[in-house]
Amino acid sequence: MADRSFSGLLGLYEQMLSALKANLKELGELPVKIADLEKAIATAKSENTVQEDLKAKTQQSTERLKKVLADLKGLYSRLSSSVYGKYGKKVEKLEEFGLKPWKSGGKKGPRPTSPAA
Repeated sequence: MADRSFSGLLGLYEQMLSALKANLKELGELPVKIADLEKAIATAKSENTVQEDLKAKTQQSTERLKKVLADLKGLYSRLSSSVYGKYGKKVEKLEEFGLKPWKSGGKKGPRPTSPAA
């Protein structure tokens, strides 16, 4: 069982099923019915199909969500700019909108220079 991918495992199980059917008379009574193996293989294939469909839908949904979030970001940016334009950038009223007022920094003096060596 070197190949543990779904298709590798399924191939192994189908090979067993085929060999069991071909050698049914020689094998005689088996502890597991061949029909049970056949049914389990069919169920596995069916569930794999469902899973693949869901993966595709998830990828499509992710792409749609990315687009919606990009649109939201643009709308938010435009609206926050409008709110800053209406109220200014330093008023406490901005906090109602989830925006942070800009803090005025103190005046910076001249930068100290290091003495020449």
